[in-house]
Amino acid sequence: MPDWMPKELTLQLGYALCAGLGLVAVVVQLVLGMFGGDDGDAGGLDLEGDGGLDVLTVRGIAAFLTVFGLVGWIGTVEGWARPLTLLAALASGVAVLFSVALILRAQRRLTSSGTIDARGAVGRSARVYLRVPGSNQGFGKITVEIQGRTAEYAAFTRGTPIPTGADVRVVRMTTPGTFEVASLENTP
Repeated sequence: MPDWMPKELTLQLGYALCAGLGLVAVVVQLVLGMFGGDDGDAGGLDLEGDGGLDVLTVRGIAAFLTVFGLVGWIGTVEGWARPLTLLAALASGVAVLFSVALILRAQRRLTSSGTIDARGAVGRSARVYLRVPGSNQGFGKITVEIQGRTAEYAAFTRGTPIPTGADVRVVRMTTPGTFEVASLENTP
């Protein structure tokens, strides 16, 4: 550091650079996320084992740098002692680093495929949407509630034809989108 430059100014500049770099990384990730870009958080340092707390991710480091720099800069501007400023900046940065890791872990746990497991229809009651021909001579359509959603599937029966609007029981799944059904009126 040159003799003519005050030490406090270089500390302020260093903290401001950390905050600026972190903020740029946060903004870049935000923009990439809005346009479907890679989140860049694959392979963080996992502190709790499989599915645990990934601490050293791009988002976590960016948040650490931003908060570390801002708190450090504020400390130098306000005239805090250097050790106090560094300690406050480090503590704040580490707290944000772990907070981001906890938030990301919670976010990962919220994801679901949104796909209905059609096998859940077997044994359930359904309603005929389009007439089901009898004696396995063609397909009709049924609607059945699975996982809190109504789904429509192709259906056939080995018994007599089943009219539209009739209630049926799903006997078995023959393919992922086709079920054998039996009329509830003809079953004991």
